[in-house]
Amino acid sequence: MRKTIVSFVLGLALSGLLYFGQGAMHDFAFYVMVVFNVFAWLGVLTGVIRDEIAARIRRTVWLQGAGTAVQLWAVVETGHPVLAASSFIVSFLIVCTAFGDKKEAAKP
Repeated sequence: MRKTIVSFVLGLALSGLLYFGQGAMHDFAFYVMVVFNVFAWLGVLTGVIRDEIAARIRRTVWLQGAGTAVQLWAVVETGHPVLAASSFIVSFLIVCTAFGDKKEAAKP
């Protein structure tokens, strides 16, 4: 749970920097979000969302979903629709993969 809370707080801080920050602070938050988005895509495409990672996502989806909603709002409001769309799609795929892993684990 600690990793999830740290991730949630980091996401809120980046969203705040993106929305309220000006100049270098806004740019910093945007580029960090882009890098995190690339890492998320790499995780989905390489199949690392399984076993314990998938179980943690299933347990904390309510908190991660709220953080993702705030992040998407900040990205859209600051005029970065491509990053917002990419973040939404990869977040959706992560959750689908995590819950799909549960069904595969239940098979004999």
